[in-house]
Amino acid sequence: MWVPVIGAIEVMPVSGHPDARISQLGDAQQGRVAHWQLISAGLSPRQIAGRLRRGSLIRRHRGVYAVGHRTPGPLSAEIEALLTVPLGSLLSHLSAGRRWRLALPPDDGVVDVTVCRNRGGRRRTGIRVHRADPIVLAIRGTIVDGLPVTCPEQTLLDLAAVLTPRELERALDEALAIGIVTVQSVTELVERSPGRQGRAVLRQLLRRRGEATVTRSAAEERMLALIRAAELPPPECNARVGEFTVDFLWRAAHVAVEVDGFQWHSTRSAFERDRRKDRALSAARIDLMRVTWRQMHAEALSLIADLARRIVHGERAHGPSGTAAR
Repeated sequence: MWVPVIGAIEVMPVSGHPDARISQLGDAQQGRVAHWQLISAGLSPRQIAGRLRRGSLIRRHRGVYAVGHRTPGPLSAEIEALLTVPLGSLLSHLSAGRRWRLALPPDDGVVDVTVCRNRGGRRRTGIRVHRADPIVLAIRGTIVDGLPVTCPEQTLLDLAAVLTPRELERALDEALAIGIVTVQSVTELVERSPGRQGRAVLRQLLRRRGEATVTRSAAEERMLALIRAAELPPPECNARVGEFTVDFLWRAAHVAVEVDGFQWHSTRSAFERDRRKDRALSAARIDLMRVTWRQMHAEALSLIADLARRIVHGERAHGPSGTAAR
C-alpha cells in the first residue's frame, strides 16, 4: 500500500508486518509518524493503542508519535510540526529561514508552519501556526533538506513581520550573498503582496540594495566629482597604504575615503577583508571614512562637510609631511 509522507517524495510504498510498516514510515521521517499515516498503512486504532501502551509508539503531539526510543533526528521537531497540520502546509518564517541558512536570532525551539487559511491547524506547544491563501502555498513552496519550505523570497517577506529592521537586514544580506535571491526577485514578490506587515521596511532595504547595480568606477567618479566641486584638496586615487589600496587618500592629513557598495562588500570574505583593511588603516593612523552611493546623492552636502572637517583636522594634527601614513 502507498502512504503520503512528509518530504521530497509525496507517497511511499509500505509492506510486511505492521511493525515493519511502522518502521518504514519512521525511517522516512526521522522516527516520527502520524496516526493518519498508520491508518493509511493498514493498522487499526486498536493496534495503534496497543503499541502506545507497550511503548513502541510514544506520543509527541496529539496524533503524532515517535517510533520506539529512537534518538531524534536533526529535523524531527520540524517533521512533528508538519505531521500535526494538514498536508500541503509549509515550514515558514524563522523555521524556513534556518533551512535556507540565513543569519537569524537564536532558535527558540518553536517551529513555524504556514497552513491553508481555510483549513485546520490548531495552536500546539512548540508550534506556531500561520495562515495563507491556498495560492501562496501552491506556488511559493519548495523542498529544502527534504522538507516542504516556503521559497526564499516568501521567507524574507514572512520574516519582515517578525524580525527587527536590523535582523531583517542581516537576513536579506545573507540571502543575497549566498545567491538564493536577487533584489529583483524579492522586489517583485513584495510588490505583489500589498498590506503585509513589515513590507515597508523590506521595500526600503531592497531599495538600498538596488544601488548595487552601480559600478564601482561610476561610484568613484561620483565621489571625485563631489570632491572637485567642493574645491577640496585633490586626493591620491587608488592609493596604497601598506598592503591595501584605498579609493581616495589625503596622505598628509591621514584621511582616506572608501566608496562602499553592497555588491563589493556583501560576502563573508569581503566582510573579513574590510575588517582587516580597517585595522591596518587604524594602525597607520589613517582616519577612514566609508561612504555609499545613496549618501553621495541624498546627503552630499553633509558628507562633503564632514570630509572637509576631517581633512582640516588631520592636516593640523599631523602637519604637511604625512610620514606617519607611509
